[in-house]
Amino acid sequence: MKVKKARKLRDTLLLVGMGIMLLSGLIGGYMPLRIAGVIVTFSCLIPHFLFNRCPHCGRQLGRNTGNLVFWEALDRLFCPEKITYEQTEKLSSCDRVIVTDLIWIRENAEYGYLEKLADKYAIPCIPISVGLQAEKFDPGFRLSTNTLRLLKKLEERATLGVRGQFTADVLEKHGVKNLCVIGCPSMYYWNNPEFRIDTKAEPQRASANFKTFFGRLSAAEKHFLSYCAQHDMQFVEQTELPFTRENARDEKF
Repeated sequence: MKVKKARKLRDTLLLVGMGIMLLSGLIGGYMPLRIAGVIVTFSCLIPHFLFNRCPHCGRQLGRNTGNLVFWEALDRLFCPEKITYEQTEKLSSCDRVIVTDLIWIRENAEYGYLEKLADKYAIPCIPISVGLQAEKFDPGFRLSTNTLRLLKKLEERATLGVRGQFTADVLEKHGVKNLCVIGCPSMYYWNNPEFRIDTKAEPQRASANFKTFFGRLSAAEKHFLSYCAQHDMQFVEQTELPFTRENARDEKF
């Protein structure tokens, strides 16, 4: 079963089970019906744990399935051996390693486990798309001592690929200078230096990527979603979070 179908089945079982339990309460707490509701509700865990997994590493997917795109891009570009944290002893036979752990650095985040690996294995450790996650472009973004020390160790062995200019500016301010702005690895999916997708097919519909529905949308984001709706466009959201009135805070949308 594919991930999308597994999630749909999971959510359906959860809603049906809760509905049955609610119904049992409305008719006087009929115990057999309540037990049936509990069974159906917990059965939603079966498709979740069996099929809601990354097709490459087999690990459970969180609510950020967009990461699958850049994992696939790296796989197509480098055909790397995939090493889990339970298999770190394999690093002793590698001449370099690609790391994706640093794509989502929040303020004061710690990466002690990664620093231990960098100290243990003296090989080029290439972090792909290092990115600072901030609600606004704040040059005072706070990096933990551990993370800054790790980045300085890594830049001695390889150029750090960073997500964007904001990340580059903050890291340079902290003395990390061996870096290059490369964007998201998903941009290199087709391995085309001109970032073009060559196809002879005539597009029938337009589809656009969009961020997670988290927090209040900006005016530009609301205009973009309105444009999509008015032109019958599809867009791909990064997670399953619902779009609510709280996101828009504007009755027009």
